[in-house]
Amino acid sequence: MAAGQRDIPVLLQPGSGATVRAPGEFMYLAFADREILAIVTGLDGTQSRLKMVTGDFTKPAGGIEEVELVNPDPDNACAVTVIIGAGEFDRKIIQGDVTVTPVLRSANGKTKADTRTTIELQLDFTEALNVEWEQHEEKETVGLSGAPDGEESGFVFCATPSGYITATPINSADTLNYFSRDGVYQRSVAIFDIPEPLYPGSPMPTGTIKGVTYNPWTETVWFVTSDGNLFEVVGRGPGLRTGVNLAAMVPAGALAGPVGVAFVSASQVAVAVSGGIWFIDVVSGAAVGNVETPDTVGRSVAYVPELDGVAYCSVGNRLPRIVYLSGEIEDLPVAGSVNGAGYDYKSRQYVLNELYGNLRVHSAGDVSYFAAGSAIRTECGAVSAVLRRGEERIESAVYVIDDGGEITVSGQLIRAALELYGGGQPMPDYLDSVYAFQVLGQTVSVETGGSSFAAAKQADEFTMMAPAIVRLTIDNDMTWS
Repeated sequence: MAAGQRDIPVLLQPGSGATVRAPGEFMYLAFADREILAIVTGLDGTQSRLKMVTGDFTKPAGGIEEVELVNPDPDNACAVTVIIGAGEFDRKIIQGDVTVTPVLRSANGKTKADTRTTIELQLDFTEALNVEWEQHEEKETVGLSGAPDGEESGFVFCATPSGYITATPINSADTLNYFSRDGVYQRSVAIFDIPEPLYPGSPMPTGTIKGVTYNPWTETVWFVTSDGNLFEVVGRGPGLRTGVNLAAMVPAGALAGPVGVAFVSASQVAVAVSGGIWFIDVVSGAAVGNVETPDTVGRSVAYVPELDGVAYCSVGNRLPRIVYLSGEIEDLPVAGSVNGAGYDYKSRQYVLNELYGNLRVHSAGDVSYFAAGSAIRTECGAVSAVLRRGEERIESAVYVIDDGGEITVSGQLIRAALELYGGGQPMPDYLDSVYAFQVLGQTVSVETGGSSFAAAKQADEFTMMAPAIVRLTIDNDMTWS
């Protein structure tokens, strides 16, 4: 860069401008991912309006006092770099071998490293649902069945993305029983018969199982024993590991009564005992706060993100309640008495546990399901074991028409594919991490090069026949909730 020249980066918001005050003799638009408007005010007070694209240069006779850069795009931000200076503009000429690092361009005009990957999925849409649930509405009831000796109705209970877990026998629990989402018994794990912990230094579990929960951040099941140790169940073996003892973090003797446990963040667990709920950091082993309750909390509690609180039941009257993290307590607006609560992060629903293995499933928020479908990941045209998901309800706005076995699907096909692939909701700006979408053997094929679909203003509106194999190119910053 020659003396008297400097790069000035500016991020222009959608439909807005920014004023650059940098006196000089010339301006060079080094970068803009679309055409912009430059309103140049000279040192002599004259003004000119120029439409400019990357590489354009201007040297007005009256010089430059300031420049207003305007982004005409009403929807997307635009990253701009201008060079303003005096004297001769120094344009470097590059000769010889040049190594180019591929970059991707987002909707806001910014660039990032190219970390794209292509996935191939066999998609099938099997049912047009078009159903809606309001927050707290009961969606269904599930009856647990098939456990050895009929032990389905454990007070110690939790929900997981794949089903439900109870701990039995009721008053001296030592076994975790796993059930499918429709309540059918799958297997049992006798916790106290495990020969040794998976991780050296972890204590062996003793006493009884007092509480059990699912941690969505580690995607593992955790339980607390009567001596206060919080264990993580690792693998189907299973192995056990623990890092904190809860006994010193709650009132003396509290673990002798009913205990509920639920993760409220990746490192913080809520421990519900008689008289309140204590929040404990499982990394440092320190109590970070508590909320007093006017009643004794039941043996199963659940953190419900949509409510930002811990759902529990009162041992005395078995009413379902919610303790907000802000400290307020309210009755849940649902009928009936229960023994505890669970939460299914996959379907965003809380589950209330009645007696005898009867579960009531309630929507945690206002939810609409448009269809049901499945996804199988394929590699080189062959079915792969990398991903195989069963049929799932999906919230993406797709519309399924079954005309005598000929199924037509239209709407948000990309979002639906990502939802089925990731097992959750793709991030709200998912199109800013999508670069190509193709339905093999059909007419759908869109590619936007190094610009995301959002940057290229490509809508997620397609139609295909199902089942079909689709190919998606996405960036590795895609996330799911």
